[in-house]
Amino acid sequence: MRHTLLIIFALLVGSACLPAQTYTPITNLATFQQCLNGALPAYQTSVGGVTYTTCPLASGTYCIDASQSPGCSGGASPTLNISVSNITVEGSPVSASVLQRANQHVSFLMTMNENLTNVVIQDLTFDGNRSVVQSEIGNSVFCQPSFTQNQWIDLNLSNYETSIVTVQYVDFINAPSAGAEIDGTYNLSNSTASTISYSNWAAGGPSTAGRATGVFLVGDYTGAYYNTIEYQGTAAINSYQGSGQYIYGNTAVENRYEMSDGVGGGQIFTGSTSDTAVAANWIDGKNYVTNGSTINGCPTVVGQSPTGLEVYGSYQAFYDNQVQNHYGIGIEMYAGSASGYNAPSNITFSGLNPWNPSDAYRCTSYSGWRGMYFHGTGQEQVAVTLNAVCVTYTGLNGYTGTYGIELNYVTGTGFTDNACLHSNDAEQNNSSYNILTGTDVSLTNPLPGNTTSCYSQQ
Repeated sequence: MRHTLLIIFALLVGSACLPAQTYTPITNLATFQQCLNGALPAYQTSVGGVTYTTCPLASGTYCIDASQSPGCSGGASPTLNISVSNITVEGSPVSASVLQRANQHVSFLMTMNENLTNVVIQDLTFDGNRSVVQSEIGNSVFCQPSFTQNQWIDLNLSNYETSIVTVQYVDFINAPSAGAEIDGTYNLSNSTASTISYSNWAAGGPSTAGRATGVFLVGDYTGAYYNTIEYQGTAAINSYQGSGQYIYGNTAVENRYEMSDGVGGGQIFTGSTSDTAVAANWIDGKNYVTNGSTINGCPTVVGQSPTGLEVYGSYQAFYDNQVQNHYGIGIEMYAGSASGYNAPSNITFSGLNPWNPSDAYRCTSYSGWRGMYFHGTGQEQVAVTLNAVCVTYTGLNGYTGTYGIELNYVTGTGFTDNACLHSNDAEQNNSSYNILTGTDVSLTNPLPGNTTSCYSQQ
């Protein structure tokens, strides 16, 4: 089924759901909302008895608020809501159509109804306008790690498990909390699911970053493909709830930039989910560590750094991800009870891409203390399979006594195939210290066939 979903994604994403037709861009939000309701026949066409709607929004900045706001073209509108199926909602090319939060009282910029299919959202910019929210609430409250920011999600497509939506070529900037939350279900009849792809977060640099997570994935088979996510305050992508999700081909750089929850963690995070596939992503920490400085009006904690992958849940699979330049740990996996998430079980890591055998062989490289760190407890051992893994050049940023991989309270298959492990005490220029077998490790294969198979596996 995973093969099928990836093929369907490659064939369908980027394709409009409507026959080719040109419509005059809409210049005010009141008319735009009518279009989202399917109430403008001039923006509809019928094919085979099915009505298709296209809602094009003209270039400009549009305020999302219940009352008229100065400085915005096209008036103002309460939260926009999509209420019909077979609809394409689009802005001008290069995301020049901007939906902007007017004040703290606006929870969401756009939502949608349940039981909708064939919904496409593209070429829009969602501007969360966090500086206005912060100024209204006050940094002394807004910047506290304990402050709950879940009331703001700029593109909120959650709690719509029965709907299927495609989000693509969208920009997210200045979110006071999360940029997007994507929900949906898997359609057995045509092998489709909700996706977010080819989109950008904080493309304007750190000053346009969101305070919290880039995108939450919920629902079954929901996917994030080929996005670029930078400088978000917590994770770039959070596989939060559901099963069978895909995180494929994304670029995540220097996320957890503000550490708005007060602690380090993964740029890509799998939580209370199962059967998630995380593959062919490029995850770069840029050796970032917080130093207590103020970022976007909020002070940071001292001495916290992101990891590339933070893993919980069951039957998760991580294939051919490049995880590099993380100040402390590249990939971390802990027992779940202390964190509140499901304990990791039956987790697979591989340096190979099962959907593209000719893809580059990617590694966990240039970590400070550990490349991979797996640590269960006496009550919660974690089961892992390590297939053709690659971990190199651990032991930077002043760390000593470093290892490429450390295993504690770990069970399962262990190593299959060979591995690429070298220079994992890089600052000491010694090629040993690749694997530290710690407490209570019970693996069928505790070591790889060899540790020098860095370009091909036997």
